[in-house]
Amino acid sequence: MKTNIKQKYIKEKILLISLLLSCFFFVNILHINQNTNLNSLNQSFILHGNDFTQFDDSYDTNSGISKYPSMIIDNFGNIHVVWSDGTNGDWGYNVVIMYAFRNMSNYGEWIGPKVISPNNSIADCYFPSIAVDNIGNIHVIWERHQVNNNPEIMYCNYTVDEGWSDEIYISNSYWSSDHPSITVDNNNTVHIVWSDYEGVSGANDKRIMHKYYNNSGWSNINIISEIPYSSTLSFDQQYPKITTDTNGILHLVWSEYRSFYDRKILYSSYNGENWSNQTIISNDAIRALRRRPDIAISNNGKIYVVWEEFLENQIPSEYRYLEELDYEIKFCYYNGNKWSKPKVISDDFTYWNNRWSISPSIAVNKNEKVYITWEDYTIGSWSLNNMDSEIMCRTFANNSWSRISIISDYDHNSMHGESGNPSIIIDSSGELHTVWHERWITAGGDFDICYRTSIGYFPNYPIQNSIPMGNSFLIFIILGFATILFFIKNRIIIKN
Repeated sequence: MKTNIKQKYIKEKILLISLLLSCFFFVNILHINQNTNLNSLNQSFILHGNDFTQFDDSYDTNSGISKYPSMIIDNFGNIHVVWSDGTNGDWGYNVVIMYAFRNMSNYGEWIGPKVISPNNSIADCYFPSIAVDNIGNIHVIWERHQVNNNPEIMYCNYTVDEGWSDEIYISNSYWSSDHPSITVDNNNTVHIVWSDYEGVSGANDKRIMHKYYNNSGWSNINIISEIPYSSTLSFDQQYPKITTDTNGILHLVWSEYRSFYDRKILYSSYNGENWSNQTIISNDAIRALRRRPDIAISNNGKIYVVWEEFLENQIPSEYRYLEELDYEIKFCYYNGNKWSKPKVISDDFTYWNNRWSISPSIAVNKNEKVYITWEDYTIGSWSLNNMDSEIMCRTFANNSWSRISIISDYDHNSMHGESGNPSIIIDSSGELHTVWHERWITAGGDFDICYRTSIGYFPNYPIQNSIPMGNSFLIFIILGFATILFFIKNRIIIKN
């Protein structure tokens, strides 16, 4: 009897060891498979879309630097784009603001480009932002950099009756006015925000400014972020982004410098009379550089925010090359009750993305599907001599994330250059439209503005890993279950 029990005990140990080895083999194979999938562009990245347009240089006449596009869509489905352009022309040698639009009533024909900033050579114009009101009037703002003067925020508009207006000053500061953003509410009131030192004591203390235009004319400048959210006032606030929801409520996010290598992302809303208390939505305790937020509001009132983030602990005692630093894109949302915990969406636990992921843009369609694009310098099969950057995209719907996609190559490996500063919008049918600037490495370094539509090529499923080793992996699953059943059966026999 003792011999039988001893034999059964030995058999139990063998079965248990077999089970542990099977589990260990399962975990390792799965880990290897995940690393392979997430680093192999053939499986984890998808090139999609077939409507590629390089609309600012159709005849190779634009030899200057075309950068920083901004895009909006009107109620008729027409697409309007503005950007900074350094091409020499009748306006001289300065950088100007150019405009083009896609006429959807004429088979989607692109019209333009047209210079809309003043034709002179005394100032350069950068970082435009565009909005359109309910009756089709176009509103554009930008930074105006004049020689020996600090940047100012400028504005012009387009109406059917008057055409393009002259530029006017929105800011008039002794200090630097920068990072403008514009939106129009459902009453056709134009709202502009920017970062400025004006009205703040101390040259190192920036604030977010707000100015609006309605039937009564231009308002005075209001300092939004003068409102304290704690016992002390905040300071050095930059990169504001503003939008409006279907009820006319304004929603604003910005980056705020707190201490050395520590920036937070903050949020506030405006109901037409008052700005709400400021809320820190990047609620991580870790010190990090968080910048360039973007915001989108769904028809259901959900608020979605993205930003770029760089952790303090990655900064060595001596500065490294910037391209070696690892920026990531983070995402959070407000569901009507509370803000979600920020999530890294440009990488995962395998850390395949080890370089810059910056300049995010976000939009949400009528079905609550969120689209996020960004500029990414991670080296992959798309890279040319490790110099390439691409516009990447990811979607979020029904609490599931799609795989990351590359949308800046119209054909795999065909556009080796620096793709950057994406701007996205979604039309009434749910189709995504993207613009970005592209530096053609093989064409002497010229920057141009490129455009692409989704045409339904975006994946609509969560991240999944295929079964490693195909169906043969089922052998290990079956072996594991068989071992467990055999182990339980033998335990019962021993007890009996």
